[in-house]
Amino acid sequence: MAKNRLSFIGLKCIDKIIVTVILQISLWMVVMLVTPFMVFANSTDRIGTNRNDRITASSSETIVNSSEVDKNEKKVGNELITISVRNASLKETVLGICRSYGISVIGVESLKGSITATVKGESPEAIISELGKLYHFSVSKEHNTLLIDSDDETLEKRELYVISPEHLPAESLKNVVGTVVKNDKMAVLSEQNEVIMHLTSGEKRRVETLVRAIDKEPKQVQLEATIIAMEQSYAKEQGFRWSWLSLTGHGEDKTHSYGAVTFGKTPTGEAYKFFVKPELSLMESSGKAVLIAKPSIMALNGETAHILIGERIPVIEESEVNGERKRSTRYEEVGIKLNYTPIITADGGVDAKIHAEVSTPIMVSEMKAYKISTRQAHTRVRLQPGEVLVIGGLMDNRDQHQIQKIPILGDIPLLGKLFRHSRKTKDSIEMLMLVRATVV
Repeated sequence: MAKNRLSFIGLKCIDKIIVTVILQISLWMVVMLVTPFMVFANSTDRIGTNRNDRITASSSETIVNSSEVDKNEKKVGNELITISVRNASLKETVLGICRSYGISVIGVESLKGSITATVKGESPEAIISELGKLYHFSVSKEHNTLLIDSDDETLEKRELYVISPEHLPAESLKNVVGTVVKNDKMAVLSEQNEVIMHLTSGEKRRVETLVRAIDKEPKQVQLEATIIAMEQSYAKEQGFRWSWLSLTGHGEDKTHSYGAVTFGKTPTGEAYKFFVKPELSLMESSGKAVLIAKPSIMALNGETAHILIGERIPVIEESEVNGERKRSTRYEEVGIKLNYTPIITADGGVDAKIHAEVSTPIMVSEMKAYKISTRQAHTRVRLQPGEVLVIGGLMDNRDQHQIQKIPILGDIPLLGKLFRHSRKTKDSIEMLMLVRATVV
């Protein structure tokens, strides 16, 4: 009996062991079946987390990824492209935008520093231009290539400065300062003669040094011209009589009406100097010579003085526009013109460009318009202050018809020819210009 009870207890233990093993095996199988799905889900979450970490950790990656998304999307209406960067290299930021959109770029190596910004624009070029405004580099486009221009002071703070030159025109000052500062950093206020500049502290120092060197009171030249007209035959006959005042190099002219001629040297090594004054050997009352004008004008060093003794006549011009002929009127200067551009040299002399012109309008009845006869002389001379330059050979041909008659009898028809005499003459008039310049 006892033996049978032990056998029964042994069988129950074996059954429990078998059930336990079966349960463990079942649990293990369930775990094996469920675990791959849990691992896959976990790996998916981990991949997503790493991707987000990668995007936020690297700002340059942010630009590339966001650019690729924007580039693949079609822009609707006025939708803007948005680029956000944080603690990114300025150089790598611009390069990333250009690479993403296939834009050629030159000069990006000059960009320095890091940036944090969110920029919107209608195009990648517009975004780069906005970055240029924020971080002080210029952007231009030539032949489908972006040109980036920056200097060592790209990220240095810029401030506005107003420079008011005392003697120079603002536009001239801007042109000179343009050698050390880019023109897009300057603007001219012509009405106030001021130049507004957007400069760094280093550029400001260079500009101030340059302005002090060039903004000086300019020298001036006083031009005196004497214009004479005389008959060519009489000019050859009479010529000029020169009055001479002999002085050595120590002499000084007090009359202000003599030109200066120097030649040779005195025993002390100084030049002989004579002051000459041209005087016509004729009287104006004879009608052979006429003093037309004696203008005097002041000109700044390097500026052109213009003298016109004459008038402006209408000249009709015809043109054809879209098969339709049109007539317009312009006015032409005729008479005696003198343009004088002096350059004061280091030794106090005057290097001058001179253009002299004598023009005469002639009415052409067939055309009902003027024909302009012109004589010109153009030269460049170097004179010492007070020396006189004579410009001659500007001829003007004049046709004259003279009639002499006995009063009353000369007006009788047919018989009047017996008491009347007519003569046609052709005279040549020579224009002489005597020019003298004095540095003041």
